[in-house]
Amino acid sequence: SSSGRTYSLFMKVVICPDSFKESMSSIEAADAIERGVLKADKNIKTVKIPLADGGEGTSTVLNGIYKGTKVILRAHDAYMRLRDTYYYRKDNTAIIELAAVCGLEMIEKDLRHPLYSSSYGFGEVIMHAINSGCDNILLGLGGSACNDGGIGMLSAMGTRFYDSKHNELSAVIANIDMIDSYKLKKYPDIKFKAACDVKNPYTGKQGATYVFGPQKGADKQELDILENKLKHLDSLFHLSEIESTGAAGGTSGALYLLGTKLISGIELILSESGIEKELMDADLCISGEGSIDAQSSNGKTISGIAALCKKHDIPLICFGGRTDKNLDSLYCAGVSAVFSICDRPKSLEEALKEGPFYLEDTVYNVMRLIKNF
Repeated sequence: SSSGRTYSLFMKVVICPDSFKESMSSIEAADAIERGVLKADKNIKTVKIPLADGGEGTSTVLNGIYKGTKVILRAHDAYMRLRDTYYYRKDNTAIIELAAVCGLEMIEKDLRHPLYSSSYGFGEVIMHAINSGCDNILLGLGGSACNDGGIGMLSAMGTRFYDSKHNELSAVIANIDMIDSYKLKKYPDIKFKAACDVKNPYTGKQGATYVFGPQKGADKQELDILENKLKHLDSLFHLSEIESTGAAGGTSGALYLLGTKLISGIELILSESGIEKELMDADLCISGEGSIDAQSSNGKTISGIAALCKKHDIPLICFGGRTDKNLDSLYCAGVSAVFSICDRPKSLEEALKEGPFYLEDTVYNVMRLIKNF
């Protein structure tokens, strides 16, 4: 360590990973890291604080802090199929995760065609919470399968869309270039706060469609169609200059129209978790996520942890299922070292299935090195 710290058998390690997408939740990743640490030295004090940045697992992580109850209900997924979903509730606060309603991981790969997707179900869940007495709504927006600019959600929440002859339109993306006006249903007595995992704008080359549309299944032709439709919608909404309105296929932009405060997901989680207090007397911090690359320094979980570790001069070791070669931005941000948990060439299916084992084993070997250095 740059501080000259020597590692004893009784050092304190703070464990704070994000999820490893399609392999393990942040809670499962934290458990695997802890097993590796204690396998190297059972006397080490570990503190587990699973994290999220607004994407998959955000509501579970936040509920671990709030200690609320799980509410089960039926709502439509991104392709309008009714299915079971959930949110968490603590008193008048609802914690709702878009990925649990209209998430990309819920959709079979051969069915991913975002021209036909909708955020309608997300609006249904929000309305269920409001109608149940919640007036403080915390929303996690990452991991979406939708690219409808949020009009499905707005429709479910009472907003109405019209063509040039004032005929009411169903709020699907196919109708976006026909929308001439809209009547926004607002909720002045409800406090909305949305945790975004990206800062991209509503439209443009760095907007919702061109950056995230491909991973949702859109080809080049579909990307252009989607972008044109969102541009038409933005001619009414005027969101293109506002940061983070491109999160979740533009759903964050629609929420902004409702007066929602758009904030960094990792900043929200870090502030609520109390992790900074735990880091102040720690000797080492361990984090990680499924893919570690240059984007990890831009509002993702690792960037938030790195800033805190740098502030308190705590070494930060990160583990990833996949790691890029050029990680200088992360090292400058406060990351001490990055390790891939893949030990040999293998299929993606095997890597995802055995992720917890590979993570535990890699952590164990790194901790052995630290212990015996």
